[in-house]
Amino acid sequence: MSDIENWSDLDSLLRQAIGEAVVELGERVKNIMIEKIEEHVYNTYVPVAYERDRDGRGFKDSITALEVDIGKHNPMVFVYSRGDKMSLDQDNFKHGSRYVGRDGGEEETDVRDNLADIIAFNLSGNLFGYGHWRERENYFTDTLFELEHNGWLDRTFASILKSKGIDIE
Repeated sequence: MSDIENWSDLDSLLRQAIGEAVVELGERVKNIMIEKIEEHVYNTYVPVAYERDRDGRGFKDSITALEVDIGKHNPMVFVYSRGDKMSLDQDNFKHGSRYVGRDGGEEETDVRDNLADIIAFNLSGNLFGYGHWRERENYFTDTLFELEHNGWLDRTFASILKSKGIDIE
């Protein structure tokens, strides 16, 4: 640990450690979300109308932990799905379809930016047909439960800080 000569040194040291811990926590949350996507989305059925991506451009591959620097206070990480990290093949119903356009037209429909919500909140309507996935418990709720269960988020954050030499317990 570095020498601390004044309050400013302490403040800088703590902010750096907390910022690094938040980024690491975001990566761990991302990994839990990917596990829940595999459990609730990928492992529950084999698609018939389209071929699942195996090249690193599928829904689970779009999950991203983005560090957000909002100045001196409150470092944050957002864990979310990035549509641009998914492939698009509307002719083969991969993350969109040419047959479900706006206002009933044949305009192309790219659902990549909305796919996380479509899956998490069962918003597909008949876009992907009818099947058991329209009634299943979603990955998002299960991820939140995992993070809140027995204080996982708090314990993990404290553990990460402790690995950086800061014991808050």
